[in-house]
Amino acid sequence: MSSAEDRNQTAQMSMQGTVFTIDLFSDNLNWTRWVQRLEAAFRIFNITDNVKQRDYLLHYMGSKTFDLLCDKLSPENPTDKTYSQIVDILKRHFSPEPLEIVENFRFHKRVQTDGESVKDFFTSLQKLSTTCKFGPYLDTALRNQFVFGLRDQTIQSRLLEVENLTVKSAFDKAYSMELCASSATEIQKGNASSNEVITKLQVKHGGISGGGDVSTKVKKTTVGTALPGKRTACYRCGSPDHFADKCKVKSKVCKFCKRRGHLDTVCLKRVGNPVLNIGETSDPSDTDLDEVVGNVESLHHSSDLHEDTDRNTSQDTCDIHTMTSSKTRRTKIHVVLNTNSQDVKYEIDTGASISVMGLKYFRSIFPKTELKETDLILVSYCNTKVKVLGVVNVKVTYNNITKYLNLYIVNLDKDPIVGREWLYEIPLDWAEIWRDNNYVQNIDTESGNVDKRVKDLLSRYPIITAEGVGKMNHIQARLTLRPNSKPVFCKARKPPFALLPKIEEELENLVEQGILVKVNSSEWATPIVPVMKPNGAVRICGDFKVTLNKHLQVDDHPLPTIDELFSSLAGGEKFSKMDLSQAYLHMPIHDEDTHLLTLNTHKGLFMPTRLMFGISPAPAIWQREIEKVIKGIPGVGVYLDDMYVTGPDDATHLDRLKQVFERLNEYNLRLNVKKSVFLQSELEYCGLWVHNM
Repeated sequence: MSSAEDRNQTAQMSMQGTVFTIDLFSDNLNWTRWVQRLEAAFRIFNITDNVKQRDYLLHYMGSKTFDLLCDKLSPENPTDKTYSQIVDILKRHFSPEPLEIVENFRFHKRVQTDGESVKDFFTSLQKLSTTCKFGPYLDTALRNQFVFGLRDQTIQSRLLEVENLTVKSAFDKAYSMELCASSATEIQKGNASSNEVITKLQVKHGGISGGGDVSTKVKKTTVGTALPGKRTACYRCGSPDHFADKCKVKSKVCKFCKRRGHLDTVCLKRVGNPVLNIGETSDPSDTDLDEVVGNVESLHHSSDLHEDTDRNTSQDTCDIHTMTSSKTRRTKIHVVLNTNSQDVKYEIDTGASISVMGLKYFRSIFPKTELKETDLILVSYCNTKVKVLGVVNVKVTYNNITKYLNLYIVNLDKDPIVGREWLYEIPLDWAEIWRDNNYVQNIDTESGNVDKRVKDLLSRYPIITAEGVGKMNHIQARLTLRPNSKPVFCKARKPPFALLPKIEEELENLVEQGILVKVNSSEWATPIVPVMKPNGAVRICGDFKVTLNKHLQVDDHPLPTIDELFSSLAGGEKFSKMDLSQAYLHMPIHDEDTHLLTLNTHKGLFMPTRLMFGISPAPAIWQREIEKVIKGIPGVGVYLDDMYVTGPDDATHLDRLKQVFERLNEYNLRLNVKKSVFLQSELEYCGLWVHNM
């Protein structure tokens, strides 16, 4: 009998008047699951004798598998083995134990493919997770990879907004949104084939005296099918095959309105001309801005009218909505983006399509930059117009990614806003953003919110809560140059005039603390980069990527993984998180290496005596040494400047805190108590919320 016949044959035998039926095993079946079915049949037919179970197994495994078993056992005979031995032998052949590291890699690389449904994607993740040995972390791992791997950014953004998101709620919400979108598409197809929608567009014609508004009714015909708000055709030529910014007719002149940037066949000034399903466009001047929910200021188009390249044929109207909330989770989230060689702190607004900045702040950091004209109009929630003063194309750098993007300038004294136009171009490191924004509960040690026992502990160690930056005892950092490295000397950069007083104040402060030393000459010199802190002060950093970093040998000490960090918190009932104040500046540099870090400022040369921000091996050096500081204390984890402590009960927890405080005191390290939390039932840890089970 051939193997093909074995796969298609159904075995039957009569026993006690009932037919025993089971499919023969074949290579395309899962061995473990087939054995489970066979054993279920044994229970149904009350087959308990081990010899009979072995004989049934040898019969129903099929001829091909039986030959394989004989080859593996040769010169022994299969009948000499027990049922369990035969099952184990074939399990090792058909279902070998997978490599946990490889399975984890496959799980974390899995993303939703084009055309794959949310349900199928989630099922695939569940299957991959069975061999990853996540244990109690399984639900969190499934939730995270499910959200990270979604293709639809709308669904992904909605899930990121949900507090205390579970894997079940994430799947239910994503599945529901996908189903709604699919239903909406079907409805739109029906509407497109049977109806014409009359849309009233507000057009401001530059050729009319007095600049009055003219309302024109035009018929809107959908070209192709798409989800609501999605562009399906280029407004310049009408082709559905490309975006407007890639259109070849940008320089063409319309024969009807005599304006440049589109063809007469799609000209909106021609009454009765179909509008080509205008929605969001990739042109920054045609941005559609949605209302944002939270403590942000966002922009929203009142019209979907397209504009020509020279911006003379039409005028967009946008809304600015300001909503305030006292809830902690709705506080502003900021990110620092290097803009035209200046580090600027922007408020992240995923509801705004464009990025804007107030004129006063713009002039303080870019006093000589000229603005280009734009007729984009912003309108407040109460219909008050906010004039856009101009637009400037700026160089934006973040995490070694550089883009040239449009920044719109308005006459408002508000934080700069980074909108979706930039966010699509520059992927943000959200883990770093959460950490930088201190998205954890802050506790004032002077109030009654801190456990009295923790206050008593802190009072015993006044050094670790003292102001300023301590000098680390027993440890010095060494920097090793690559062979044949030559010194690099860069001239000082001219800082913004408005920041000069703060920069000079910070330089004097660092000199007083012994962190910087004034020198007259140096072979190495690195320009400084002033970074604004949330409290308005300035942090002095060196732009070492243009001088020292490429000449330093790589420090191979690894940063801890998520699994390693979580393992240190296993079995915890409550959790404490402590922030080390200006961590790197605690660590002294060996005297032979300090000259490598010399900073070049508008006040001259300054030689750092401590580990500086911006040095490429600094994270590895600091991580290695801080791990030595806390070595041997159970229930304690550290990731760069953040320390975490836990314990199975309060007594153990407080004892471990005491040991940590003693080590910090011994090494002369400082805590930022205002950013620290103690004895919490849950807290944010590396972008995830940790709590006791």
